[in-house]
Amino acid sequence: MAAVLLLAFVTIEARSDHPILPFRLLADRNRAASYLVMLGLAGSIFAVSFFLTQLLQTVFGYSPLRTGALFLPFSVGIVGTSEAVAKLIGRVRPRVFATAGPLLAAVALLWLSRVHPTSTYFGAVLGPLLLLSVGLGLAFVPLTLGATSGVPPADMGIASALFNTSQQVGGTLGLAVLVTVATATTRHALRWGAARHPLGQQARTLALSSSVHGYSTAFLVGSCIAFAAFLIALAGFRPRPPGRPVGGHRQRAAHRGLEPIPLPYGGT
Repeated sequence: MAAVLLLAFVTIEARSDHPILPFRLLADRNRAASYLVMLGLAGSIFAVSFFLTQLLQTVFGYSPLRTGALFLPFSVGIVGTSEAVAKLIGRVRPRVFATAGPLLAAVALLWLSRVHPTSTYFGAVLGPLLLLSVGLGLAFVPLTLGATSGVPPADMGIASALFNTSQQVGGTLGLAVLVTVATATTRHALRWGAARHPLGQQARTLALSSSVHGYSTAFLVGSCIAFAAFLIALAGFRPRPPGRPVGGHRQRAAHRGLEPIPLPYGGT
């Protein structure tokens, strides 16, 4: 049903004189890559807070208040890294940040997948959490620039909304996929463990170890999604050749005798 509705939407939009989503926005390679990379990043990391919350409270035994406080380094890392990238974006090609961010996120999630029932926050969670925050902080600014640069003023709101939509859709789909993976893995581990250790006094230990196994598998799948986002960024982001028209800005500037608009991915 969802596929049918999506096909109907694309068909109607393609034939409409005033579409909600002008497909010309997707014709630019860097912009399309920005949407896809954000879709993949959101799909890989939106479930992190969900699984880590479960891990910290049900396995590590932390209170909800302490669990929330332990996420503060993650937020601080994103904000601090984003501020640094915003200051460096004029001196370093945004492609460097846009590719390094998803790669660091993939490494961080792979690191998180090594968690086990006897792990500790400082030994197994804080390190990858900080690395993940740095990866996201590196990616957010260049992806935002890639999604909105060179867009005609009339389409700026749509381009920005599509970027936010890719984040929300990616997070929703990622959460659904990773929760499904974690649930299926946990059930399989429970059945396998119950067959080998049927003693009732081991039920809690089995439940905790099976849950952690589900979380770690979800982190591993999330790492694969983030790595796919890295490959998209690596292949999709390209410096624009000098004089390349983007959204008609260069052509109109040339006709009016104005200077071309600076672009964040190479051209001027």
